[in-house]
Amino acid sequence: TTYRNRALRDITVEGKLSPRQAMERIEENIRDNNLPLIQDIDTILEPKRLSGRKELLKMILKDRYRLMGKCVPALSRIDSNENDFYSNATYTDVENTPKKFATQCTIYELGNFTKYLLRSDGEI
Repeated sequence: TTYRNRALRDITVEGKLSPRQAMERIEENIRDNNLPLIQDIDTILEPKRLSGRKELLKMILKDRYRLMGKCVPALSRIDSNENDFYSNATYTDVENTPKKFATQCTIYELGNFTKYLLRSDGEI
């Protein structure tokens, strides 16, 4: 893959993109009508504070999947771990789960739902 933005080729010492570089690559993939990489979603979820990532995750849902408003599964923290739910969930499970507004979700709820959709893309 070639990147127009030269900064995207700069890799951190550990061999991973920085969270800011991952955000730039996600934005570029969206602009080019490509799927963002799940590794980039994981990277932007790592830091405790990173401005713009909630808006970026909502943009993926809106631009790639045409999901807005009440579209994110409302998972009770008591019922199950989000990662466990999404790793075992079928499309029907997700469809039948009550929804909540994307604007009311935490970054991690949006991130996990986005990763589920990216993994499922093409299978649904």
